[in-house]
Amino acid sequence: MAMRFALPALAVLAFAMTEARADTFELVSYTPPPGWSAQRDATGQGYFRKDAAGTGAVFLFPGRAASGAPASLFAEEWRARVTPLASVPAPQPRIQTQGEFAVATGAAQATIQGQPGAVVFVTLVGRGRVQSVLGIATADEIVKQVTACLATLDVGSGPSAAPAAEVELDFDPPPGYAATRDANGVTLKPKTPSRDTPCTYGVLAPRPSRGSFEADAEAVLGELLPGWQKRYSGENEHHNKVKRGSGATGWPFYWYRAEMQQGGQPSPLTLMVMIVPAGPKRVSVVWGGGDVLCTADDLGFVRLFHSLRPRGWTSDGGKALAQGLVGSWTMHSGNAVGVYVFRADGSFDDGRQVTHTNDTTETTTSRTAAGGRWTLRDAELSLASGKSTRVYRIRIVDEHDVIWMRSLYLLDETGAPPYEVHYARQNWTPPAQ
Repeated sequence: MAMRFALPALAVLAFAMTEARADTFELVSYTPPPGWSAQRDATGQGYFRKDAAGTGAVFLFPGRAASGAPASLFAEEWRARVTPLASVPAPQPRIQTQGEFAVATGAAQATIQGQPGAVVFVTLVGRGRVQSVLGIATADEIVKQVTACLATLDVGSGPSAAPAAEVELDFDPPPGYAATRDANGVTLKPKTPSRDTPCTYGVLAPRPSRGSFEADAEAVLGELLPGWQKRYSGENEHHNKVKRGSGATGWPFYWYRAEMQQGGQPSPLTLMVMIVPAGPKRVSVVWGGGDVLCTADDLGFVRLFHSLRPRGWTSDGGKALAQGLVGSWTMHSGNAVGVYVFRADGSFDDGRQVTHTNDTTETTTSRTAAGGRWTLRDAELSLASGKSTRVYRIRIVDEHDVIWMRSLYLLDETGAPPYEVHYARQNWTPPAQ
């Protein structure tokens, strides 16, 4: 079975220029992969790693005079630079504008010196020249180092730099993320990619709606990764995940996540788009993506979601969220069942039931119950019981993952570490589709 590597979504989804680096080669400055051996000659500047973990290389090719469409130049460069090393067709590149330059980025799975691996290719077009950078890796650990290096590429920004797009969705970057602005909007990248920050996120400038949030999401999905397709569609669409609901002040949203593939070959790349209103017949877009570790619904996204503030939206005072909270909710965790019951008069019950089975298969059940008063301000839920008060940030969403269900998510920022728990609504009938 062919190995599947986590293609560097950071490079595919969001090639973002950064501040100048100490090392330079012709048009670009950059930070080399730490500890890799370096080699510079007439063919360009290269960095290499080969050990028990696998093989990796980052190579900066000399530029040449050229003009034309960035996608066409990317394909030409791919044939000249990549094909001799790995016989794989050039992917449809993701193209972004950075100052005077167009940046075309693409990635593919390939066989490299007889080993399965990943190829990432960046082509810079501007000032009458084209220059390319190649990254290859045969192990996930090395892919991450290649990705980190390519994320530091910088071609600078002259006085003719394209202005950053104006977003109309205010937000706070989640802890551990840095925001950069470009011609498409704002990109949020992990300061230090890790298992705790597995995704890249972004906010796009508003655009005309296609008449429904579902149609808007499909259109953006194709725009973010041109040339890629959903792995599951048609009768298999149920493998993709959908969430919809209302934010703290009543604004509606539609969240859609799909696994993406290129050239008919499944790739471990997750892509999510969330549609939010931005005035009459216009929408804003939040997107997220990454490799197999990215769910686009992690703690970083949850914090980003709770910070969203659509400009011009008239708050409903939290009525939609409060009405949605009323009812009975359960959470199953191992042999324990938790139950919350919220009533419209502001009272709540909090129950726990734990089932124990001993060595002789005898079963006993223990139950605890408490109650008190609940209040909701924006998305902050306070539960007062006796002399104690617990505070959570909440999301209520209708979500489809094989079947439709209504879910209550409670974010506890005081936990060590912070965490979010999930409750399911009881006796809930999904609306007709």
